[in-house]
Amino acid sequence: MSQKNFTTRNTTMGSADTRMNTPSSHRDNPKQGLYMARVVNNSDQQYNGRFKVELLDSMNEPNTTVDPAGQQGTFTVIPTSPFGGTTSSTGATDNSKYATSQKSYGMSPQAPPIGATVLVFFIKEQQEGFYMGSVYDVDRNYSIPGLAHAKINDKGDRGPASELNPNTKDFQKKNRGVHPGFANTVEAGLAGDYIRGLNSSGMRRDTVNNAFGFTTAGGHTFVMDDGGSAGTDLGVRIRTASGAQILLHDEAATIYINNAVGSAYIEIDNAGHVDVYSATSFSVHAEEQINFKTGGAFNVEANSINLKSIQAGIKMESATGKIEMHSATDVTISADGNGNLNFSSGNLRATANRIDWNGPPADKAEKPEKGALARNTGVKESIAGRVPEHEPWGGRDTFAAGSSGGAESGTGPR
Repeated sequence: MSQKNFTTRNTTMGSADTRMNTPSSHRDNPKQGLYMARVVNNSDQQYNGRFKVELLDSMNEPNTTVDPAGQQGTFTVIPTSPFGGTTSSTGATDNSKYATSQKSYGMSPQAPPIGATVLVFFIKEQQEGFYMGSVYDVDRNYSIPGLAHAKINDKGDRGPASELNPNTKDFQKKNRGVHPGFANTVEAGLAGDYIRGLNSSGMRRDTVNNAFGFTTAGGHTFVMDDGGSAGTDLGVRIRTASGAQILLHDEAATIYINNAVGSAYIEIDNAGHVDVYSATSFSVHAEEQINFKTGGAFNVEANSINLKSIQAGIKMESATGKIEMHSATDVTISADGNGNLNFSSGNLRATANRIDWNGPPADKAEKPEKGALARNTGVKESIAGRVPEHEPWGGRDTFAAGSSGGAESGTGPR
């Protein structure tokens, strides 16, 4: 059989058809072997992740040699995974109990989109094929795996970009469409930050790709990057399409966690700094103790400071230095019981324009005001305006009530 070379996408193969390394004894099965294919339907009504493909020939057209019906003849393909399965059915005698039911585990790939080129494999007497992997279009791998930054306008601004489509009239301008989540990066103040905001983790950064990871079609990313040729972006990053992320950056020696719009973040660097920012409030609730110890100064600055001891009182001590207090206006101290001043080894001095003892009545100190926490179930009032509680906590501004959003909320069979 004569050989003819042909190019499909970015891969050159030599074969009389799209099967590769198929033993001659199996040639009687026209579908047996490895094929290039095009996805024509990716919706599985049985919820098993299967999809339908048409097999392709050397010209990237439907393979009528194997599929005489042309584009009307499609084949069902079963997804495979490098890791996964279902636990043994032996001993799985009661589905109502987790310990005695079967459990599935592993990696779940997204269904390839309609029109995508894939590799599928058919074995002898198997009616359904197996999905072996996807084939990238030529030069369509810029966004993978970390939505790498690129030029997005003629001013030279950069952002997480889409792929260049050669079928568009402005292809030669080399300006890419920016990912919609970049608007949040701009709002967060990270548009010019090439560590916390933008990254170079893409397959077209270097001739040898060192960035490993996953990118969903919607833009969620998980990247483990061994760094570019210049050592850039060495680290691990998990980021949602909207911009919320967890970053472990070896190059910058920092750990950074932020929400999508930058209204709250935490950063830990190698110098030992732990920086926390919130645009609204920072609330902590411990059922027992909250402990602070510092070898240096303990500094607190606020528009107002309220302290309240519910039971055991307030104790203060300066072990070696003085205790100094200053008020720009009045100082008021009151007690519902006795008042005591004891200076065991020193004197008491009082200086004022006038000192009144036992009249006229002195002003009483105001107590910190408690507010109601209507959405809390345990702590119903406090001088703290926000008190997190054990889950489920109803005090969040974005409390997720209603549907759990799990598998049972869909329409799939149970």
